[in-house]
Amino acid sequence: MSLEKLLTVADLAEILGRSTGTIKNQHSKNPSRLPPVCRIPGAGRLLWRREDVERWLQQHVVRLDQPFPRSEKRKPGRPRKSETLVRNGLTDRGAQYA
Repeated sequence: MSLEKLLTVADLAEILGRSTGTIKNQHSKNPSRLPPVCRIPGAGRLLWRREDVERWLQQHVVRLDQPFPRSEKRKPGRPRKSETLVRNGLTDRGAQYA
């Protein structure tokens, strides 16, 4: 097994075409959107193995002859005021809000 240099945030950002800030942000808020991180005890840096990054990229290739895979269903946003009024039984325009 040959040991290769581990990729830093700057290296991964260059490979993925993103900024270093985006990589750090996605790692803290949604790490599933990035390749798996290589954890080295005592090192606080974010590091990736090149082979893991290449494997992750291969898993995310989308062929044009296949439909685009949808992720989980999006949560509904805040209900409209009219929907809230109907739900609370306040459908009159002159009704006082509770």
